[in-house]
Amino acid sequence: MVGMVCGFSGRRMRVLPRSRLLRAGKCSVLYAFAATLVLSATQVFAAGDTDNAIHAAATKYFSTKSDYRQGDVIRRSDLTGIIKLLDETGVPAKRFAALEDYIPADSSEIQRLNAGKKGKQFLRNLAGTPGGFAGVEDLASRPGGARDLRQLANSPGGDVMITYMTTTSGGRKMMQMTPKGKKTSKQEPRIYTESQLVQAMMQLSRIDAAPAAK
Repeated sequence: MVGMVCGFSGRRMRVLPRSRLLRAGKCSVLYAFAATLVLSATQVFAAGDTDNAIHAAATKYFSTKSDYRQGDVIRRSDLTGIIKLLDETGVPAKRFAALEDYIPADSSEIQRLNAGKKGKQFLRNLAGTPGGFAGVEDLASRPGGARDLRQLANSPGGDVMITYMTTTSGGRKMMQMTPKGKKTSKQEPRIYTESQLVQAMMQLSRIDAAPAAK
């Protein structure tokens, strides 16, 4: 009886006599082990490309949301969805849950606006305004600010007032003269959009990786 061994000699399969079959088995195990190491190294390399994995997970997640546009205000549940996708690809993702506090809570006025048709359009009109979403949160924190925001959201061109407040010296001076509301414990800097979230996740992954690289 003969048995197969580790591989081929040229194009002909090598065979071993029965007395050498045990050693052939050991050699086969070594080849299998080496192949496993190569496969594992490939998987580790793929999982290590965290930036691409984060970007891919975010793109995949938001593509499933029918009423989503690039630049929309995101919710904390969106972060949860992206973390779930990353977990499925083998990327360590629990650390990203710490970013939740930087995203406006569902109970915030900006998210209340985001939940309604007119409010969402109001926010979309501000997507290209530097500091526009921060201006919405600033106004919402002041006495009567939530009421004023709802009026602006329901008025044609209401977003122009937020743009004026956040991008002009006259608007900023006006806000300085407006009574401030109660001090909030919201985390800064705020994360309002998909692109800001992706950047924050990438930065956090690099910070976590830095000690391991030393």
